[in-house]
Amino acid sequence: MINKIKRLFEFNVKPRLSKIHGMEMHDEDFDISSSDITFYYADFRKCILNKPNKIDDNGVFYLTYLDSDKIEYNICAVAEFAIVEFEEYLRTKNEDNKAAFENQIKWLVENAVIKDNKLYWYYLYDDPHHKAPWGSGISQGIGISALVRGAALFKDSHLIELAELAANSMIATIDEGGYRYNKGSYQFWIEESGTNSHILNGHIYSLLGFYDLYRATGKEVYNDFFKEGLGSIKKNIVDFDMKYFSTYDGVSGTPANNSYNYIHCVLFEVLYRITGDKFFLGYSRKWSEIYASTYLQVRLTVDIAGGILRSKMKNRNDE
Repeated sequence: MINKIKRLFEFNVKPRLSKIHGMEMHDEDFDISSSDITFYYADFRKCILNKPNKIDDNGVFYLTYLDSDKIEYNICAVAEFAIVEFEEYLRTKNEDNKAAFENQIKWLVENAVIKDNKLYWYYLYDDPHHKAPWGSGISQGIGISALVRGAALFKDSHLIELAELAANSMIATIDEGGYRYNKGSYQFWIEESGTNSHILNGHIYSLLGFYDLYRATGKEVYNDFFKEGLGSIKKNIVDFDMKYFSTYDGVSGTPANNSYNYIHCVLFEVLYRITGDKFFLGYSRKWSEIYASTYLQVRLTVDIAGGILRSKMKNRNDE
């Protein structure tokens, strides 16, 4: 029994407590609400660079853990790497970082699909939940944030136009070919393509894309979308709150895995810094307590073990 508990902690609980792929708040001091777009709201370096990766012949970033001999581009990864290189250029003024950033922006522009006044980025490989080609609200949001920074650095208004087209795909409902879920209490939730599982981190990254567009264009409508999305989080927080930890999505009730609880903590702190709403700070602090609490880590282990046992019993009853 003790060995089973140890294995459970090592292979099921420990990855959920990991910070290896998490974001961190920036050390730099910058205006988080200014129309002068500089650093992103938190630092992607650890989040993206700790994953196996390579650079292709055109200087474009791609991940190498996919089970494929082909180069498969992850839109989020390209956009996040773009932001990392942009921020490094702000720090160092190194032209290599500027060129690397430009390579990612070119890829995002060249691989955008525009139809019905909406811009989409598509993944061209299958994953366990999707058949290619598929898209995601999170990709749209982070892609927008990359384009907005490209527009700021290169003084290219066309990139803003493309970012606004990408936003249109998030404003449109799923029934209209977009990514916005609008049923029940989730009236404004940006989804991954076809899942409708209300993934928390993806929704927030999408909202930050709206907020970046608001800062860049001054158009109040994007701030309204940002606020409406925040309202959906507050209205449905019970679906994500385990009282001491967070779930990955609003449907499964499964504790967040692979650094996502830590990402939630950082993103909620970001939302607090933008809005001043202590609701977000409170949950960020509550979900962070587990990293210094043996008691809460044991509680998570027990809850996961109970969930596994209930699942096994259900499967037996279904046979």
